[in-house]
Parts: sequence; structure tokens; C-alpha cells
Amino acid sequence: EELKSHALRKKHCTWKEALETGRICNVQTLVLTHFSQRYPKMPALEGPPDILNRTLVAFDGLHLPLSDLAHAPSLMQGIRWLFPASSSSNGEELVS
Repeated sequence: EELKSHALRKKHCTWKEALETGRICNVQTLVLTHFSQRYPKMPALEGPPDILNRTLVAFDGLHLPLSDLAHAPSLMQGIRWLFPASSSSNGEELVS
């Protein structure tokens, strides 16, 4: 709850809120960016497969041409290998 209020003050959201917003808006591809530095590992995303299969977790230095955006979620297997997920992820990590 504390992180939700912090996110609201910063005009950010948690990754669970971002996934839900992407699902409601029926986005083609959702790219999560700007993770709080308090979380050094990639969040262990959980949620409906319909939005998770269209989601990419960005990282520093990622260069993603808009023409490749539709294919971006297919990169997640490699990204998960490079950046192991936090085992204590609860959906409250902040993203903008």
C-alpha cells in the first residue's frame, strides 16, 4: 500500500497496474520501463497470459525501433535469462 501511494505521488504505477491498464486498453505491445532502483532484478511478472504474451520488460540501453515493436515480446525469454527475476516480486515495483 505504501508503494502504491508513492507511485501515485510520483505519477507512476506499479507493474500490476501497468499490466491491467494495457489489458483494458487492448494494447498491441506493452513495454514496461523505468523501474525503481530499489529493485535490482526484473520483476517476476504474473497475470493473464493474453497481456503477458504482449509485454516486454525494457532495460537500460535497449534500442527498439518502432518497426520491431510488434515482435518485442518474443525477446522476453532471452531477457529473463539475462536478468533473472526477483523471487520476492509482489507486483508493487514501480514503473512509469
